[in-house]
Amino acid sequence: MPIVSCPGCGHGISDRATACVNCGRALTPVAAPSEPVAPPVTPTNDHAPGGGTPRSDGAQLPFFSVATHKFVIMCVVTLGMYQYYWLYKQWKRLARTSFEPISPFWRTFFAPLWGFSLFMRIRARAELEKVVVSWNDIALGVAYLLLSAAWRLPEPWWIVSLFGFLPLLPVHGTIEEINARHSAGPLPNRSFSGANVLGIFVGGGILVLALIGTFMKP
Repeated sequence: MPIVSCPGCGHGISDRATACVNCGRALTPVAAPSEPVAPPVTPTNDHAPGGGTPRSDGAQLPFFSVATHKFVIMCVVTLGMYQYYWLYKQWKRLARTSFEPISPFWRTFFAPLWGFSLFMRIRARAELEKVVVSWNDIALGVAYLLLSAAWRLPEPWWIVSLFGFLPLLPVHGTIEEINARHSAGPLPNRSFSGANVLGIFVGGGILVLALIGTFMKP
């Protein structure tokens, strides 16, 4: 410790002493310099601008995620084509996590036949995640198979095929519940992209023309 001179007798003493050991003069000790204190660090998150709750990375979720309203609208206006895109994305996620030789393309191409397998796998994953499932995979598989073949019905009954997405809705709801358990923030794919809007206008126009042609034939 530093040594200073007593102002009374000049004897060397510690700078922390309260009195001189030689002459007894009362002293005021020199305060020790305080160490700089680092300012508190506010935790931030590298995955979210400005910190806070990180947003979900859709690519890391167990299944492909899409909002229910978007799923329904896109399935209707694209004459059911969007549901095949949705099925392909689900098979692609399963192929990534499964040790089986799954071909997402061919399982989507024969979607009505492979629907049983897909629904069974999603149900099994839901049970593993402790997600309550209120639908039966066999019943939904049969309903999806029949509705997928409804386009072959005579006019105007082919319109029933437009509701081919209905058996997928309960499965879709379960998928969103599973994804929510793996998401630190809002689930992705809640809004319509530019490509979606274009598909709505083009597909919607084709749908309207098809309905007009069906009900306004001479």
